[in-house]
Amino acid sequence: MQYGVDVGTAGRVDVAVAKGIWTAGEFVAGNVEFDYEGDGMDNGASFWASAGTSGEANVRFASVDPSNDQVTLKNFGNAAADISNYQFCRRKNYDAISTLSTEDLTLDSNEEITITLTIDDNSSDVALYIDDSGFANADNLLDFMQFGDDIGDDGRVNVAIAKGIWSEGEYVNGVGPYTYTGSGVENGLDNWDVSAGGEAVIRLSQVDPASDMVVVKNFGTASKNISNYWFCARFDYNDVATLKTGNLILAPNEEISIPVTLDDASSDVGFYSTNTFGSSDALTDFMQYGDSGIGRESVADDKGIWIPGDFVNGVGPYSYTGTGDENGLDNWDVAEDGEAVIRLFEVDPASDVVVLKNFGTASKNISTYWFCVRFSYEEVATLQTGNLVLAPNEEISITVILDDTSSDVSFYSTNTFGSADAMSDFMQYGEGGIGRESVANTKGIWTSGDFVDNPGPFSYTGDGNTNGVSVWE
Repeated sequence: MQYGVDVGTAGRVDVAVAKGIWTAGEFVAGNVEFDYEGDGMDNGASFWASAGTSGEANVRFASVDPSNDQVTLKNFGNAAADISNYQFCRRKNYDAISTLSTEDLTLDSNEEITITLTIDDNSSDVALYIDDSGFANADNLLDFMQFGDDIGDDGRVNVAIAKGIWSEGEYVNGVGPYTYTGSGVENGLDNWDVSAGGEAVIRLSQVDPASDMVVVKNFGTASKNISNYWFCARFDYNDVATLKTGNLILAPNEEISIPVTLDDASSDVGFYSTNTFGSSDALTDFMQYGDSGIGRESVADDKGIWIPGDFVNGVGPYSYTGTGDENGLDNWDVAEDGEAVIRLFEVDPASDVVVLKNFGTASKNISTYWFCVRFSYEEVATLQTGNLVLAPNEEISITVILDDTSSDVSFYSTNTFGSADAMSDFMQYGEGGIGRESVANTKGIWTSGDFVDNPGPFSYTGDGNTNGVSVWE
């Protein structure tokens, strides 16, 4: 018998014709499960029946749920597939499906299976391979997606690009689970949706020209990686990743302080999702202070988030007072008039904790301040994350490694540790003559040889203007 086509001289149909058991040109249609229906004496194509056309399996991701460590696969094809030898790859970590699931691993057409798979909550690629014979081979890759960030060489995005199923730099954004919305034929970012978690809303939360610091906040309900965002201040451009290291994925309600060089007197501050600075679609937020008509004011006007001519007046820092939806001058406040006075308020050597307090009448960003303890130096931003702008009367507890027996605790506005002007406060306990005592003496805030001589924790009892050992107990 022959099926599918008339094989002709490529096979032995001519012999069957000569024998009289087959007719030239005949073949059985279909390509799976052929049944002979004759009585043993009957011959020819009319006595053969096919169950139909087998089609092809097409197994790919249906959903990816990092928070629950689950992946759902679906067979979008019209033939069954044994997936027991299939392999998952996340950030170049590999697992065979047969080691992850004890269920029946033959997927019929349109059948789904959910498999437990450890996945990074914040960002990862998730690749599906037909086997483990070559993870760099695009022919072996069945499906791919990545979320939270472009994983690059840490994953297999290069293989997906080579296969033509993913584009360079693309990733699904927002809090998962993530759902494939295609029919099984379509590929790439456009065919993935965030199933839950809402939308990120990234805004400027505070601008402090004196400290060259901008606080960015996520007012939305989904996480967002801001590493590829850009600042524009008086046509000076900087991407976030060059200004700030570490985790740049902002969870809902999370804030991050970023150093940005700002003009003390006047500037615009534009925040962009891409470096297309003339595009209102790319502009995420905008404010200007001290003067109008600066920088990218026209782009903000096109976007409808700022009125030309408006600017925040007064001495900063400047704070956004909206909920994330409101725009324009009316939603920006100037910090209280006056001056910030940042002092050591409590020192607890046993717990390695220092409490700072702002005794002044203006807010202050302390992220670039420094501690000096027995000539050991630490910047506040490396010790404490989150919002480091201290409002008047606000306190903050910071972990600082302290000697239990004796030490100086010096607090500086810059890392010029020999400068009395840079020193903001000083105390010492256990003995005199430690560390930066001489700088404190030069500044006139501590008498050489004095030290607090009682068990800690130690508390400052002054009003912010008084200094020396007599105001520590």
